Amino acid sequence: MNSQHKLHDVILKPAFFENKRQATLLRYLDADFIARFQQDIQQQRFSGIQFSEWQEEERHSDFDDRPVLRLPTHRAFHIVCCEVACNRLGEPALDPAKIASAGFVIRRESLVRIPLRNKEGDGFTQDIQEKKGVFNRLTLNQKSDGRTRGKPQFTQVKKQFGWILEDGEAIGWQHRGLLKDDPDLSRRLCRNGVLHRNKDQNTYSGEEIHPLHPLKIKDKQGKCRTLLFGYVPLGGFYYERQPELSDDEAEEIDQLSTANLPWPFGYKSGVPTEGWNSDDGLQVNRGRPTVALATMLSQLVNRYHLGEENLPDNSGLQQACDRLDFYNPDLIFQMPVLPVSFFSSFSGVNEIFQQTLNAGTLSLQFVSAGLSLGQYLKDCFAQKENNPLVRWIADVEVLADSVGGIENLPQLPPLPNADGNGVLSYSLSVSESDAELLRQQLGARLRNLTLATTREIPLPKFGQGRQDTYRIIPFLRSLTDQGGEQITWADPLAQSDLFRVAASFDPMASRPSLIPMPSLKDLKRGMAKGASILTPGDTFALVNALKLKKGVSEDTVNIDTSVASTVQWICSFSLPVVTLVAMILLMIMVSLLNIIFFWMPWVKICLPFPSIPKGR
Repeated sequence: MNSQHKLHDVILKPAFFENKRQATLLRYLDADFIARFQQDIQQQRFSGIQFSEWQEEERHSDFDDRPVLRLPTHRAFHIVCCEVACNRLGEPALDPAKIASAGFVIRRESLVRIPLRNKEGDGFTQDIQEKKGVFNRLTLNQKSDGRTRGKPQFTQVKKQFGWILEDGEAIGWQHRGLLKDDPDLSRRLCRNGVLHRNKDQNTYSGEEIHPLHPLKIKDKQGKCRTLLFGYVPLGGFYYERQPELSDDEAEEIDQLSTANLPWPFGYKSGVPTEGWNSDDGLQVNRGRPTVALATMLSQLVNRYHLGEENLPDNSGLQQACDRLDFYNPDLIFQMPVLPVSFFSSFSGVNEIFQQTLNAGTLSLQFVSAGLSLGQYLKDCFAQKENNPLVRWIADVEVLADSVGGIENLPQLPPLPNADGNGVLSYSLSVSESDAELLRQQLGARLRNLTLATTREIPLPKFGQGRQDTYRIIPFLRSLTDQGGEQITWADPLAQSDLFRVAASFDPMASRPSLIPMPSLKDLKRGMAKGASILTPGDTFALVNALKLKKGVSEDTVNIDTSVASTVQWICSFSLPVVTLVAMILLMIMVSLLNIIFFWMPWVKICLPFPSIPKGR
């Protein structure tokens, strides 16, 4: 480290053509916006709408009058621009050769509520002080001695959050402090103000940087100016690698996991006032399940694939189902009461039967079928695509729809055998503790599934909530007189105004898109050369067997595709026909749904369009 480096004092300020004392945000509505911007600057066209009036058009937020920046999907592009000069008399333009690099960061700025406390933390109010700014937030309900009445008082303090990358991967918004250090963690700011760069770091870690490019021009008075401009990207996403649930969210998910299941596996009809009933135990009677068990089986199979191999997240539910043993109702024997320890060596003895051993001198004992509910699910999933339980669940759903709900069925069809041949003849009983364990495991499984799904879903970088306001802060890395690098951040006067970011389907941000419809005479011209679909042989055999004029039935689709040709087929469709069919189907669906939602005034508007001469 050379302590003899002499820093070259530079400043970032609003561009000379900007009337307001902020960094300039410009909007262009065509893809060639960089060339357009350079032409506007060189030709001094500062009266254009992209320089001033566009922000007034975009003040349509539901929360405040901040401008809402459109996305590239709206065919709108934004440029940020500021000016860099030497911090001395006359503020001459900085030589672009002195610029090592320049860029900007986008900060999310939010108001955070904090309690007002003194150093002892006894509830007194005090001034909230930060460096380079003092926030005096006195409470409205304050005694003369400084104490507050009633509940603890709060104040709102602005905090900035930067978009952080770690080894090149986005990890989301994190709180950032004062603008001093370099956003790149590989560049360490020394005490003498010079940046020391670690050249061994291959991947970037730090706050995300967007580049600014120098542009040297002369204003109308002939004075040289050095501008910095750059494209403002408004996309991006990240993955939440360590999502957490609050206590309230975890409790709500536990309730949701059992909200659609009947008792004793859920609370669809509420919590029973009488508690556990002796009739609640029998869930499968000679192969026919109760509505409660059938509903739970549908959830276990469709949502969690319980019984499928290589799903370690199902271990808790699998163990709970392994405790439930089927038994043969036709094999009952009477035996003298023996100590419970005598049966402890036999696996699969259900708790409900263990309790009967202490009921008297003699007890009826069912003979276990050697099959648990967990093993039954494993055996069904071992059949792969021919899983008999999946077909049984689908058949029950069809029967339930025909009578208005599964609760209206007089009885359910018996469960199939795991090999798909015949039906199950066994019975199954559960105890109160088994049902409670299943409810707990269902809640835990849904929580884990929620967290796992959150880790896999890309979360957008920019939100549209009340607290989602953003600010652009430029910075400059300039060269010292000895060739080292120094960093200069824009002060609040050279930062951009706060803005918001539009949603993809924001109706106020969307722009018309012209889709020309084909003429009717175009439908019969030429061959079907348009959208082409590559179809495997078995899928083509299935589609080719459909007789649409006679309707689609189960016999039509249940064809043997195993003998189909392995040759792939390319099916091409005429684009004019596809476009016309899509338009007709859209209008049919809109008209049907308009009967319920009355949304026609917001869906379609038809206006005459003039014929525009070519070559204009």
